This record gives sequence, C-alpha cells and structure tokens, in this order.
Amino acid sequence: MYFKAFDANTGKVLYSHAVADGLRGVVTYRVGGNQYIAVVSGYIGSYNDFAPELGGDNPTITIFGLK
Repeated sequence: MYFKAFDANTGKVLYSHAVADGLRGVVTYRVGGNQYIAVVSGYIGSYNDFAPELGGDNPTITIFGLK
C-alpha cells in the first residue's frame, strides 16, 4: 500500500511512499510553522481478532514533513 500526496490543482502525484497494508488513520498538524502528516498503518487491535488470516503487520506510525 502507498501513501500518496497529490497536487490539488492538477492531480499530479507529488510524493509516494510505501506503508504497511491497512491504512488506519491520518492526522495533519503544524509545529513551529512546519506542516506534518502522521499516517497509522498495519493491521492493529481487533482486526487480528476478527481476521487473523490478514497477518497482522506491526502497527506503524509514519510522519511526513511538508515543504
């Protein structure tokens, strides 16, 4: 699975990064004038209880800084 950033005007992919399967949440925030996006991925919590055949990737938080 890939996290992708797009140009809002053209739809062009500006950035693409592989993340664990099972994208579970995205939050954006600003610190000191810099914008960040945090992405939670991997099969976590009850997903392993209900569908263990999915494998249960290690949950991961990936943080991207925007220019």
